[in-house]
Amino acid sequence: MSWFYDKEISLCSYSSYEDDHGIKRNGWTLTEDAILCDVQPYSLEKCEKEYGYSIECTKRAFVDYNPNIIESSVIEYQDKFYEVKKIPWCEDYMELLLLERKDVVINA
Repeated sequence: MSWFYDKEISLCSYSSYEDDHGIKRNGWTLTEDAILCDVQPYSLEKCEKEYGYSIECTKRAFVDYNPNIIESSVIEYQDKFYEVKKIPWCEDYMELLLLERKDVVINA
């Protein structure tokens, strides 16, 4: 299915890291190389109509199957961060329902 994947997302992880001053902290980091995908605008209304789920979402993404992507994962797309709210399809590819998060800051 990857023939129409013309966008990229990155998977984020919340973990311990050491900052520039040698202090141990917890925070968000990018965990993988870019993942090719297709991202589309989406909404609660479309989600209810297509899947019957009452889930607030702002985007829908299609990606090749990746066992590291689960519900509640955080991804980065075009310098914004999204939580995976639901995965209604997961076989040879995954369909992700995403909601933008404003509270994620990536640590360098």
